Amino acid sequence: MMPDTPRPFTCCCCNHDQYMVAGSHVVCTGSGQPLFDGSNEVSCSVVSCTSCSHVMVHLDPSQQGLPRFYQTLEFWQNQGIKNQFTDQSWLENLTSSEGLRERLNRSKLHLQVILNHTILAENAKIIELGSGFSPFLYHCRQQGLKNLYALEPSDEICRFLDGQGITTYPTLLETFITQKDLPQFDVVVLSHTMEHLINPDVILRGLRTLLSDQGLLLIVVPYKDFFRPNPSGLHLHFFNENSMAHLLTKCGYQTLFLQADRLNAIETALIKTLDLIHKHKYSRVTWKSLFPHQRREHLHRFFWRPLRRLLRLKVSVIQEPRNLFALARR
Repeated sequence: MMPDTPRPFTCCCCNHDQYMVAGSHVVCTGSGQPLFDGSNEVSCSVVSCTSCSHVMVHLDPSQQGLPRFYQTLEFWQNQGIKNQFTDQSWLENLTSSEGLRERLNRSKLHLQVILNHTILAENAKIIELGSGFSPFLYHCRQQGLKNLYALEPSDEICRFLDGQGITTYPTLLETFITQKDLPQFDVVVLSHTMEHLINPDVILRGLRTLLSDQGLLLIVVPYKDFFRPNPSGLHLHFFNENSMAHLLTKCGYQTLFLQADRLNAIETALIKTLDLIHKHKYSRVTWKSLFPHQRREHLHRFFWRPLRRLLRLKVSVIQEPRNLFALARR
């Protein structure tokens, strides 16, 4: 339930203490697995900072145990990971569903953003935080980069990545930044991780001390996804260009690149159409009954994927259609 009385508020991006209520948000796993205290979904108030327009879920203290869910295998199974992942190759795990294939394609662009701003030596220390199976590090390995690290709360996935020659940290970010024996990294990547954190400013300050002198931090987050119909899931923050710029400055970073995905006219029309369909609960239920998971996988593979190549579209219809990219150094 949403609180009856306002709670103290400080914007994590600009420290402003005034907000407007922007609506409500259902925090849920999507798989029926419990989040914390036995609940599998929680309705939270959503507020917008009146200074930088950052939108965030306004959690109360009883909901602070949310990050524990990321340590469970159920979280990744809900993202498309199959039970038999330990018996598959790295590439097979990265392409075992259409959603995971989308992540693999998207992460190649993430590496290109970094390479546009620096030349990476073969022994550069590169870490992805909240990596999952890390399609980003897979692309790094394909580029001949060898000194690769991953932080992932799932012990099972870390054991798999260890077998691929990746040095892993099976822990939460909140614990990771307190460790004293960590190397300094030349590249730190937070791809679709920041929106899940309760206190992203605390994490960014901690990570700044782990960057080498010319080290780069790449952040990729969904772009204003709260403003799409029926927002639900495990996202606690909804960033825009202004709020991200304020957050990086506040945490002591110099921003080198900050840009949201640009959509062409066809992509914009497509997303508006899908949002209109998704807007009504009846339509969502009907869609899922007519097109169960396996059928949706086939539609994406045999219809959408060829159509996207033919029309040269970049937008995803499974993952977030627009992302915000930020590249910074200390």
